[in-house]
Amino acid sequence: MRILVLFCSLGFVAASGFEMFAPTLADEAVVTIAPVGPVEIIQQGFEFTEGPAWDANSRSLYFSDIPQSSIHKLTDAGKLITFTKDSKHTNGMFVTAAGRLLACQMDGQVVSYNQANGDVTVIAGEFDGKRFVTIQPVEIDLG
Repeated sequence: MRILVLFCSLGFVAASGFEMFAPTLADEAVVTIAPVGPVEIIQQGFEFTEGPAWDANSRSLYFSDIPQSSIHKLTDAGKLITFTKDSKHTNGMFVTAAGRLLACQMDGQVVSYNQANGDVTVIAGEFDGKRFVTIQPVEIDLG
């Protein structure tokens, strides 16, 4: 299995005076995404949440709070667990079939967390001897 990491720095593009390009759906039907039931606040107190990743095995949702540099786990029973308080500003995440939590740390690394004990393994932190800047999101290429 190969891991394809996509990263971008929109702040750099905007600050450099480049125009942003956004594809349009000129002749396509526009699909509206809306809730299919009532919206319910489950937990409050976060600064800016991002990077949701569903773990089908544990029936849990992982998400990060970027400013607080933490990753949280919400179980299907509604229990909130702080998975780590040192996520290095994780944004995009993905749970593999083997149960590893892959995470893009905005501080410049792609890591794999062991869900059972929280151990971290760096998968990628540099390219051609140069440190990554902002990495997001993570995608899996099964080809």
